[in-house]
Formats: sequence, structure tokens, C-alpha cells
Amino acid sequence: MSTIVGTRSPLFYKKVAGGLPVILDTSKFTGNVFFVDSNGGGADSAGYGSEPDKALLTLDYAVGLCTANQGDVILLLPGHVETVVAAGGIALDVAGITVIGLGTGANRPTVTFTTAAAATVTVDAANIKVQGILFVCGIDEQVIMVDVNADDFTIEGCEFRGSSTAQPLAMIDNNGGAAAAADRMTVRVCKFVSYTAATAANEAIELGEANDEILIEGNIIDGDWGNAGIHNPTAKILTNLRLVDNVVRNRQTGDHAIELVSACTGEAVNNRLFGDTLGTIFDPGSLFCAGNLESDAVDQAGVPTPRTMAGDASPSGIATTSFVAGAIDATALGADAITNAKIADGALAAEQFALSAGEKTTDGIVVTRATAALPQTAAAAIFTVTGLVLVKRIVGYVSTVIGSVANATKLVGNSTGAGASTDLCATVELNAAAVDSRLEITGTFINAMVKTVDIPAALTQAANLVIPPGTIDLNCAGSDGGTGRIRWSVTYVPLETGAQIVAA
Repeated sequence: MSTIVGTRSPLFYKKVAGGLPVILDTSKFTGNVFFVDSNGGGADSAGYGSEPDKALLTLDYAVGLCTANQGDVILLLPGHVETVVAAGGIALDVAGITVIGLGTGANRPTVTFTTAAAATVTVDAANIKVQGILFVCGIDEQVIMVDVNADDFTIEGCEFRGSSTAQPLAMIDNNGGAAAAADRMTVRVCKFVSYTAATAANEAIELGEANDEILIEGNIIDGDWGNAGIHNPTAKILTNLRLVDNVVRNRQTGDHAIELVSACTGEAVNNRLFGDTLGTIFDPGSLFCAGNLESDAVDQAGVPTPRTMAGDASPSGIATTSFVAGAIDATALGADAITNAKIADGALAAEQFALSAGEKTTDGIVVTRATAALPQTAAAAIFTVTGLVLVKRIVGYVSTVIGSVANATKLVGNSTGAGASTDLCATVELNAAAVDSRLEITGTFINAMVKTVDIPAALTQAANLVIPPGTIDLNCAGSDGGTGRIRWSVTYVPLETGAQIVAA
């Protein structure tokens, strides 16, 4: 049948000589429409197929009546059944046709594969769409259920089933026999199930060749898969692959939900994946990944996958990240969820966690600078200030005796803004200051730095200091030859978002 049969009115009316009229929506069905029903008493012969009451018996015969790229549609009526017993038992080999299964649930058109493991539905022409069909594996180790060998194939709203006695090796195989021979396949809102543990079921969807722009979207894939729910064999490098909004579970121990060749490119977005070991459930190749979660146990929330994040969680990365007050509650962390054995030394230093300007605190943030020598007849920064802060206390402890030399010493606030540098105290003499000497300021600029060896002792600083961005410097008038050592600590509260003090 090479041309559209029957005349059409603007009211989408079709009349074939000798047949009943059929109402069509030609905005959707631009070509011929053929009806197929194994239960309607029709025949695969001339005079059948143009109306539901005289339907054809088989899909393959209907395909043979279609004209390429005319927009012909084949409607499989509710309850229609077919059995495929050989390779290419149903061959979709006319370009541009659409096959639509009508009905819901158990009343959907059903294609069952039996007799030969090589039994298949083949897609051998471009621009074909299939929707609304139930495909059932009826022979164990069936090689492929639907074999895709042409560009721009779409399958939508279909279901594929294995059983306890019959599992296919692959439910859909995107292949074509060579690279770029089956590009732009779309598998959308389909269901693939093969629950029984067996050696036969390898994958629901096999991406078997190096094809481009395949879209797998919104599917449910659940089975005991020997390879993966979605699998891509070695050396078959797909490009621009898109995996979106799929739920994929592999019930087999030690295997993936999705497994791709390392060089495959594309995107994986918002997939929900289930298996037996976190970190091995998803192998994304070289896909960009966003919003994917994996879980390996019931009654547990999924965790992001892949486990490597864009960016980092290094100290510098954490320093630029903001956590609002109460964002992490203590009860949210299980026993030993965070221990010193799991976090590298210095990875989470105190200065990495700045408080917001509006938070209340009775003490503040304490930053301690490593023990260091004094500047020699000079001033040198001991702390760097970013943003406006309130300094509540500065304390120095002598850990190695200061050399015997006149050495008038003070602390200086060195602003990087418009303000001038300001002495935070008057000088104190550090000549031969002993180990465990404590150095403090009072908070009143004209008062000398306090030196004492009384430990324990009351803290001296009575007044808080507002310090702008810049540095806090240690200024020494003398040189002790670099023998003395002091460890400095500062306690502060940020006065604006992002403000902090770090050791210089």
C-alpha cells in the first residue's frame, strides 16, 4: 500500500470503498492507519486492516503494508497477542512508522518470545516509534528481545518481563553492527523486570555500539542482572549519552546498577540507583553527573553518587562554605560518625568555621599560632584579620627563654584600610623573659603589655578591641638572635559575615 487510501475531510473522516468509515485526527495520523487484532476474526490479506472490525492478525504483516516516511501508524488493539519464534520474527523495517499498543494492564497488546533463543523483534529502519506493548520472555537465555539497528528509534511506555524460568540476556540492545549505526535512540517511561537470580539475565538495556545521543529517561529497571541494569561493553564508547530520572536496581551481589565504559561522555541526572555496595553501584564513565543517589540497604536514605564531588572538601574549600546556625544537629550524627581517625590533622581548623555576625557567644573563636621566634629589631604579623572583628583577648606564652638583650616589645594593629596603624599597648621589656611567662594587653592603648609568670592567674584584658581588616603585628626593638620562642592565641567574635582571624 504505497499511498494514502480514501479521501479525508477537514473533519478527519476516512472512507475506504467497501469498508466502514473511520474518524482520524490527521494532526497526529498523517499517513495510513492499520488495525491489528489477533482476536477479531480478521486475516493477513487484502481487504483487512483499514478498520477495527476487519483487523489484520499480525504486526509484521501490517508493517509490510506501510509506506516509508509517510507517517503510517499501526494500532494494536487491546488484548492482541503475538508469539515470536525466530530471529526477526517481527521486523520493523519500514522507516517512519509508529506502532501503538492500545489497552492497559493485562489487556495491553503482548508479544511473547518462545521456541528459539534467537527470537527477536528487530528495528531495521530509521525513525520508528513503538509504544504501549508488553514484551514477555518465554525462553531461557533468549539473546535479545528488541534489537535496535537503525537511527532515531523511540520506545515509550512499554514493559519487558523475565520470569523464574525464562530470562533474556538483553531486553533491548542498541547496536547496529557498527559505530554510529543506531544513533539517537530514546527509551522513555518503560519498565524492565527480571527478579529471579539466574545466570541468563545480563542487562535490561545493552548499549552495544559506539552510538551518539542516546536518551534513557524515566524508566524503572529492576532485576538480578549479571552485568548491570544499563550496561555498556568494553571499547564501545558512546558520546552524548543522557541518563535522566531512572530508577535502577541490581539484585545481584557485586554488580552495578549502571556500568559504562570509562570514556563514555554525556550526562547522568537525578537517577536513583540500588545495589549491594555503596561506591560500586554506579560507574558513570566520563559523564557529567548531578543529583544521582545510590542506596545499598532498606530503610536508609540514598547518598550522592559518584562519591567524588566537583570541587573539594579541603580546608580551603570548607573555609569558603557557609553553614547557618543549627544546620547540623548533634543527633543527626551517629556514634563515631566523625572521629579523629577519619579526618586528617588540620583539615578542620578552628579558623575554618566563622560565626555569623548575629550569633550570640559567651567566649568567641580561639585561634592559636604555632610557636615561633620573635622578629629581630622589626615588626612582623602574627595574625591576619579579614573583615571587622571584636578581639576579646590576646595571650602570648614564652616556650623558650628570650635572649638577654634589651627588647621593648608591643602589639600593633596594622590596618589595610584608610585607618592608621595603632599601638594596641605600650611596650614591655622582654629581656631574658623566662619560660612560661605570659604576655597580655589590657585593652587600653596607653597601658603597657603585661608580663607575668603567675600560672594560673586571672586574665588581664578588660576592654574588647574592634579591629578592622589588616594584621596584628608583634614589634620588637631588640634582637635576641632568634633564640626565644612565643606561642600566641587570640579570642575573637566576627562583627560581619565572613570576618575571621587566621594565624599569619
